[in-house]
Amino acid sequence: MKRETSKWAAPLLGVLALLAWGLCAFLAQEIGALSSGVSARWEGEGGVSPTQVEEALRYAREDGGENVPRMTLWREKPGAVLWDEGEERTAAASVVEFYGQGADLWPVPFLTGNYPAQGDAEGIAVDEALSAALWGGVGRPGQIVRWEGKTYVLRGVFRGDGGLALLPGRADDADAWPNLFLRFPQQGGREAAQAFLNRNGWSGGDLLDLKLLSWCVTALAGLPGAALLLGLLWKLLRRGLALRASPLLLASYLPPALCAGALALWCGNFPPRVPAALIPTKWSDFSFWARLASGLGESLGAWLSGPLTLRDLRLWPLALGCLLLSAAALALTLLAAERVRPRDGRGVVAGWVLSLGTLLALVFLLGDRGGLALSRPMLLLPVLWPLFGWGLARHEEFLRPRERGEEHEALEAPGDGE
Repeated sequence: MKRETSKWAAPLLGVLALLAWGLCAFLAQEIGALSSGVSARWEGEGGVSPTQVEEALRYAREDGGENVPRMTLWREKPGAVLWDEGEERTAAASVVEFYGQGADLWPVPFLTGNYPAQGDAEGIAVDEALSAALWGGVGRPGQIVRWEGKTYVLRGVFRGDGGLALLPGRADDADAWPNLFLRFPQQGGREAAQAFLNRNGWSGGDLLDLKLLSWCVTALAGLPGAALLLGLLWKLLRRGLALRASPLLLASYLPPALCAGALALWCGNFPPRVPAALIPTKWSDFSFWARLASGLGESLGAWLSGPLTLRDLRLWPLALGCLLLSAAALALTLLAAERVRPRDGRGVVAGWVLSLGTLLALVFLLGDRGGLALSRPMLLLPVLWPLFGWGLARHEEFLRPRERGEEHEALEAPGDGE
């Protein structure tokens, strides 16, 4: 019984590791969609109005400014009550008014239709839960929704179960809105956003570089792959160190080992892309990392200490889930890698089939939620691990008679010289 348990331990741990890794990558993918820019938030009386946004864009165009961000304002009105056209059905919902691009504010797949266009004062988009409450299913674009005595035309129904409605705001609205999202066409993080706000006289808001946060989460999701890559390189290096006493054997080992190492680095997407915010302008500036960590910590602290918006309530659980799944995937990957010892080529093929089947099943299960984009490390590194183990085992068997021959020659050498 113990042998059977041991036999199935490696495949089971491998499947669990891939599932945790894939789910972590999916959450990181969701966070990336929400984190393509810099978010600003004002509390109390502060904020920016749609008229101020239009004025800032007009000045930027007249001045020929470069790297002008795309801006989206939003404000929330929870506890709203919406009606269908005949006012026969009612539903409680959270209404989010936005001015700008709805896809930047709330990136989700649509079941039908799309976001209301900017300036579409009569358009509305609702999630599937709100649509089911109003019409008993997925509503058709063109149906009527009533809210606060006004009539809106349904433009689309998106995935979601929270009861949410998205409404575009008006360009002539002079009221200050408390939330602003800035998306730069080129490189631009917290410092660029702060400079843009100061240039337009919009001060007092808390800034959070969501791109940097997204990169950190993506790096967490890549920890299992990094562990496999380092393990593969260590396997190759350890075999080379074991052969250093025999120059001929080491010379014959180096070319295939270097090719295998290059293949592992390619499969592991090495070197990784590092955001500009993490690269100091002067490498001699050793305080750069301390300032960066301090600034990010202060931004996160200020952000989490205030009231969270609906967007925050969607983002932060994803980040926490990604952190937990990354730790679980890393632990399971290390446990599985320790137990994978294929005895022949059939074991390598079986491992490849099991790995690919697990990932395809995960892609299928997540298809309705936007899909999972499989990365190169996730696809190839789990296959390389048993392949390298099998190849190094064959190499060891190949070396044994030659090592014995060298030892025999070394023992006979003194007698020959007498």
